[in-house]
Amino acid sequence: MSGMLSTLIFSHISDWYGRRTALRISLVLAIVTGFAVAFTSDFWTFSILRMANSAVGVGFFTLAVECVGTSKRAMMSLSNEFGWFIGLIVFPLITFHVRNWRMLQVISTIPDILHLFCTFFVDESPKWLVSMGRFDEAKDLLSKIVRRNNLQDIDVPAIIKEARKKIENEKKNKPNRRTALDLFRGCIIARTTFACTINYMTVVLIYYELVYFTVELGSNPYLNLVFMALSEAPISITSFFVVYYLRRTPMYSVTYVATISSLIVLLFLRNSSTALRMTFASIAKLSGQVTWSVLYVHMSEIYPTHVRSTVNGVVYTASWFSAVSAPMLNALGEATYAWFPIALTITLSVISWGISFFLPETFGRRLPDTFHESEELLRSRWKKSDQEPKETELTEKTDE
Repeated sequence: MSGMLSTLIFSHISDWYGRRTALRISLVLAIVTGFAVAFTSDFWTFSILRMANSAVGVGFFTLAVECVGTSKRAMMSLSNEFGWFIGLIVFPLITFHVRNWRMLQVISTIPDILHLFCTFFVDESPKWLVSMGRFDEAKDLLSKIVRRNNLQDIDVPAIIKEARKKIENEKKNKPNRRTALDLFRGCIIARTTFACTINYMTVVLIYYELVYFTVELGSNPYLNLVFMALSEAPISITSFFVVYYLRRTPMYSVTYVATISSLIVLLFLRNSSTALRMTFASIAKLSGQVTWSVLYVHMSEIYPTHVRSTVNGVVYTASWFSAVSAPMLNALGEATYAWFPIALTITLSVISWGISFFLPETFGRRLPDTFHESEELLRSRWKKSDQEPKETELTEKTDE
């Protein structure tokens, strides 16, 4: 629950005060509270510090995706997944040898110091600077990008002039600071936010429920978790090629069908061998991960710059309900019917698959800067790809 609150708060800070600012504040808070947790002696102090500690790293992906063109968004998704994958492998190995929770807390906090150090070598998002009307800073940053990449045919003043016109038109009758409420104003935007939220909650539920399912199989939970983590390496690479080469909306059908089919098979394998059940559980979980990878990039391509971090925060916050519910579902299955958790997950997957058809196609399109552009994108979601504007901005020309 603490992750829900901190993510929602820092996603707004990221959209209001900048991606780097939110990153630095969250990392400093995570470092201070991370070390403090290791020395707590009562439950309530521990809980409060853990709540503050859960804010780490909010805004990393948003900053990254706003600084690259379409051809590098897949690489951003891959790097994000590999960080998770490496942590999944390393942490069980550490916990197998280090059983003192205070020492584990210290060890897990140390990498945040390196992350904080790295933020001082990262520029602010040029798209965020433009969205906030800080055109001079955006011009200086884009000029530096042009100079360092030795690009001679880029007219930075013209790019800034065009962006200024769009942003000023957007701000005439609307506030400069957007909030989560803006994601539910207007039928088109609200429907899209609802679709993203339901799909995100479903894939998170699939992931964590099957993580618990896999870990509980067999006799050694540490080895089971490492095995599960190793199986995520090829799917991370698969996600890269999916995001890089394939359109967004058709992939939901492919991945959901794979997930649902595997879960249906798993439903009838309750008395089968551990290896067979683990295989189908892994297929379902990994198909869900591809869905997550596509959705994570997809959301960034749908919403405008000044709420891009906020929508990630809102959807991520809602997904914590799924993460919290996952272990309870397995316990509920033990108390009632063993097939109930899998059957519920199948039902939610079918519903989310249907809702995914409300999402527009964004493959190859530039990131929207205003709500007007997002609404136009949503209205034209059934148009053919050759009618869609492609990425023509500076980020596409400098992403090499």
